[in-house]
Amino acid sequence: VFAKGRLSGGPFAYPGPVRPGDAGLRLSGKSTMVAAAYGTGQGMDIRAILMGLAFAVMWSSAFTSARIIVASAPPLTALSLRFFISGLLGVLIARALGQSWQLTRGQWRATVIFGLCQNTLYLGLNFVAMQTIEAGLAAIIASTMPLLVGLAGWLIFRERIGWMGMLGLVAGVIGVAIIMGARLQG
Repeated sequence: VFAKGRLSGGPFAYPGPVRPGDAGLRLSGKSTMVAAAYGTGQGMDIRAILMGLAFAVMWSSAFTSARIIVASAPPLTALSLRFFISGLLGVLIARALGQSWQLTRGQWRATVIFGLCQNTLYLGLNFVAMQTIEAGLAAIIASTMPLLVGLAGWLIFRERIGWMGMLGLVAGVIGVAIIMGARLQG
């Protein structure tokens, strides 16, 4: 992750300070990943909102393009090429911003585990599945992941979920149920 800010929690420590106006990621607890935009305290942080919207557009369009790609190419080969290109771009951008490779052994281990779980398992299986299901259904199924992570954090790690977190989880479950219910009926 090449963002200004501070990553905290377990092996995901990033030594940089969080300053007002920075956009970054914050890992809290053992399993909860929360995208955080640190505002200046003077109203909405328009840069963070635009970054969030850009992420949503890129994330949602990835399923449609993936469905088209796996119709013509082996899914894991296509995914490997995708990650090679995006990883290369990420490294170039990070180097241009002055980031270094100096991570502790624990940080490298966490990076490798995250890469295997996120990229190999989650996206690899998603790409394989898209050979037989629609991109929209794959996106809906993938949208349940944060809900499952929140549930697992509560059940397995006994993380406390505040009322806003619980409200978000309930809203997410209701949203997925409405969308899936409509898909199953028609």
